[in-house]
Amino acid sequence: MGQKNGKGIPTENPNAPHNHSQMTGDNPFNPQNNIGMLYNHDENGARVSFDDFDILKLVGKGNFAKVLQVRKKDTGKIYAMKVLNKKKLEQSDQLEHIKTERTVLQYVAHPFLVRLLYAFQDPEKLYMVMEFVNGGELFFHLKKERRFAEHRVKFYSAQLLLALSHLHEQNVVFRDLKPENVLMDKDGNIMLTDFGLAKFMSAERTHTFCGTPEYLAPEVLLQKGHGKPVDWWSYGTLIFEMLVGIPPFYSENVHEMYDKILYSDLVLPEQLMSPEAVDLLARLLERDPKRRLGSGPTEWQEIKSHPFFESIDWDALYNKKLTAPFKPKVKDELDTSFFDEEFTKQNPLDSFDEDDHGGSYLGESVQKEFEGFTYEGESKLENVDRIIEDD
Repeated sequence: MGQKNGKGIPTENPNAPHNHSQMTGDNPFNPQNNIGMLYNHDENGARVSFDDFDILKLVGKGNFAKVLQVRKKDTGKIYAMKVLNKKKLEQSDQLEHIKTERTVLQYVAHPFLVRLLYAFQDPEKLYMVMEFVNGGELFFHLKKERRFAEHRVKFYSAQLLLALSHLHEQNVVFRDLKPENVLMDKDGNIMLTDFGLAKFMSAERTHTFCGTPEYLAPEVLLQKGHGKPVDWWSYGTLIFEMLVGIPPFYSENVHEMYDKILYSDLVLPEQLMSPEAVDLLARLLERDPKRRLGSGPTEWQEIKSHPFFESIDWDALYNKKLTAPFKPKVKDELDTSFFDEEFTKQNPLDSFDEDDHGGSYLGESVQKEFEGFTYEGESKLENVDRIIEDD
């Protein structure tokens, strides 16, 4: 699971990759087609609960959630278990983001999207059991290497293109693409994770100001409404960062950075990238969303057909038959060496500090807010039509 590590760009090294802090968004969800990936029963029909797993290690922790490496007792399979404190979710107004993540993952299935296998709850906590992807965040590798060779950037960006295009085909806009939300598996393939700011689009545009500052598209800053093209702006920003080592309009002063996103010239260092990459980025980082590459009649296909990706065998890529340009040194499925030791050396418990002091008690009216989080055939989350229109 991708966890924020809280480290910014060091003052002495302006070219180092940095952590990108998320801005909150709205509560989208609109099931389009039930693929049936998410359930709280196992393959034998038995109901799944926390007691069916052994806790192995803590691999991430935030204000209202922690991520545990767990082993399912009956199969021995290793998973990542995201444990969320209900009371803190309710107090921090994060519940709808978790509903979003749970719902999006229920209705999408793709080789480059992290899978959610189980979702269940108890009176104090929500549990989401996902694939355990242990090759590290793209952020980790980019921070270590400063920037990537272009053939490596092409491989990752091609896989991301397929992941984003699948979301867009399901009418989902991701809205928070950044290196921290891209995981690498043991074979060097990438997987997109963290769908808290995603939105099922009910109209051409939505108006919520959300995302990560370095990756915000101009139309988000101008608050004139935005749609799928925001993902192509952040996609171009990520490609630029992988090639150069820093986002194209970065500034430590957020307001100055917003001004640069809106008005500064795009500088593409030709000594660091091919002419094809220069052209691709110029078209993706187009301020007018209607003219941005990926916004035309064929949508994402016009990105796929760009000369930058001419050498990609798309069928082989989708089926993970291409050899990745980099393979992380992962010993086995239990390996947590790419996770921060600040977490992995802690005692791996599912409890939160206030659990032992009665601080997590929630009344019946608040508990109703969590109805339907557990998947039991058909989602019972809040009224779909109302949530789609809630912006």
